Amino acid sequence: MAVDFSISGYESLFKKALRDGINIFCGAGFSVEAEDGNEKKLPTGIGLLRELQEEFPAIEKYTKLPRACTKLIQTDKTAFYSYLEKRFSVRKFSEKYLSLLNVNIRNIYTTNIDDLFFEIYKKSDKTFYLNDKSSNGEVFDDEYAINYYPLHGCVRGNREYVFGATEIACAFLKSDLRKSWSCLATDASRHPILFWGWNFEDTGPIEAMYGNNNQIEENINKWVLLYEKDEEMIDYLRTMNFNIIIGGTEELLEYMSMPYSGSVKEMLEDRFGIRDAEENAARNGVGNAEFFCGDAADTATMLEAQGLRPDVITVDPPRKGLAPEVIASAAAMEPKRIVYVSCDPGTLGRDVKRFAGLGYRAVRAAAVDMFPGTRHVETVVLLSQQKPDDPIEIDLDLDELDATAAETKATYEEIKAYVWEKHNMKVSSLYISQVKRKCGLEVGQNYNLSKSENPKVPKCPAKKEAAIMDALKHFQMI
Repeated sequence: MAVDFSISGYESLFKKALRDGINIFCGAGFSVEAEDGNEKKLPTGIGLLRELQEEFPAIEKYTKLPRACTKLIQTDKTAFYSYLEKRFSVRKFSEKYLSLLNVNIRNIYTTNIDDLFFEIYKKSDKTFYLNDKSSNGEVFDDEYAINYYPLHGCVRGNREYVFGATEIACAFLKSDLRKSWSCLATDASRHPILFWGWNFEDTGPIEAMYGNNNQIEENINKWVLLYEKDEEMIDYLRTMNFNIIIGGTEELLEYMSMPYSGSVKEMLEDRFGIRDAEENAARNGVGNAEFFCGDAADTATMLEAQGLRPDVITVDPPRKGLAPEVIASAAAMEPKRIVYVSCDPGTLGRDVKRFAGLGYRAVRAAAVDMFPGTRHVETVVLLSQQKPDDPIEIDLDLDELDATAAETKATYEEIKAYVWEKHNMKVSSLYISQVKRKCGLEVGQNYNLSKSENPKVPKCPAKKEAAIMDALKHFQMI
């Protein structure tokens, strides 16, 4: 079964968070595909309670896990902690967990005491490592460190476990734990975060995150993984503006293994590039520059959707060239010029042909030998927007040639100004004349004459015709 984003899951936003940076808050359900030294899967909830009852007869009649843990801490703490450390020390886990190495994780919060994350990141070739904030504190200026917050303790640490009812109730009063919960509350209110394998029946973390006038409800970038469609739980979580993903831990791990983004190392290099660019801009007094870290196709689509209309777009892709989506989005923004810097003439030729199909022709090219003594060369190509009316030479003052009663209501320049302001389109006097003729308005006999011997008269595009018609109606000319 695949994960289901159909219930306000916002999959595209989730993919962007996985690529650009996301925090994870894990509960017991996260570790269900991990095993201890005896090849037994890690227990959760009622399963753990039953195991403890077999090991410790004193809690045989207990029905609540937190109360049972409190009892054991008070009466047989050494044996209880020894059992937990053996049972929650991970020795084997599903390879699907390695898909997390493809995700740009910023911080990890967990109520689990197992060491699964440490075992996972041992497989990361040292690109990233976990920094246990509870024991190591803050690590400054280290992009490779992922902060790890074991909110209930960890079998690799030396702290007391926050496992029983009393310990959980007092957790928010202890300074070190209070800082960890405070960081979680901040991330849950400001940054993308995924709640994974966590039991929402426990109100403690909810109270910790939602208390103290926190703005968590305003964060639209928070997701929760639900294992089944529980209508009451879904309604409850949507009330708090959570995005809902339906599926199991195994299914979500499979989803994260899909090649929706580059490797984590590539993401990190992009973040370094952004940081360097921002420092260079500040050093040179450039205050009107904005930098984006993300997939080029997604970023181009985002900028197009925002209505960006640049004069010039410069692209400098890797050897594989531009994705078709980037070319389409760049052309849709209608820049006057596109400067293409290429290190591969083959993909350059392919992409120039694609741009030509979208109205951009190559007007100039220059080869730059940046690698003397090798066969490699950089090529810079200038692409210019080719409008449908580029070959037309018209020198007419149609306001003088055409002075019908309707025309006196709006000049050609007024019509052009209206179309530009409302539709963000430039229209020529020729196009206005054609539309007016369609509407039965007199435009004079010379409306389409040119100085050329064999003039080509382009037909007004449908979108511009509709905009001109709107202007004529606005000025009550039709």
